[in-house]
Amino acid sequence: MAHISTEDNLFTIINLGTVLPENLDQVMTVIPDMVRAMRRMPGFVSANVHTSDDRTRFVVYAQWESEGHFSAMRQEPALTAHFGRIRDLVTQFTPLTCAVGYSRD
Repeated sequence: MAHISTEDNLFTIINLGTVLPENLDQVMTVIPDMVRAMRRMPGFVSANVHTSDDRTRFVVYAQWESEGHFSAMRQEPALTAHFGRIRDLVTQFTPLTCAVGYSRD
């Protein structure tokens, strides 16, 4: 589960995806499969997905212990097919690396 704190110093990536509404269900099948593979990788902390009410956008919020762990995951051959499936389903994909600026429970 995500723990959002300015004190954790985790590497955070937020992926913003745009998708045709009829493709969202497929995206929401691929992402959990991808996360199951990521969970076994060193440095993985959490991943969460939010979908827009109009089914045209989704947000993936992922945390890693470091940027190095994230970069190593991106090179993992077992995940390459998942990345390709996502690229085939989305019309736009924007990754944002972030630091937590503020968090309140």
